[in-house]
Amino acid sequence: MKLVVFALLVCFIIAMALAAPQGEKTCSEKFGHCYSTDNCCPGLICLSYAAKCVLKMGLAAPEDDASAYWLE
Repeated sequence: MKLVVFALLVCFIIAMALAAPQGEKTCSEKFGHCYSTDNCCPGLICLSYAAKCVLKMGLAAPEDDASAYWLE
């Protein structure tokens, strides 16, 4: 009986450790996985058919660059 209680306790601890929030990145980098452009870092767009972040084509204006506000 003690072994069963111990095994249940160990399983509970492992489950809680896996459910704990992990450090999430705020944006996907170049060629990172995405669902929409909102998931990509500034200056990148999401190719929905490939689910990858790629460089936005065209000239980048300084006001479009919000990279200073994105932390990892």
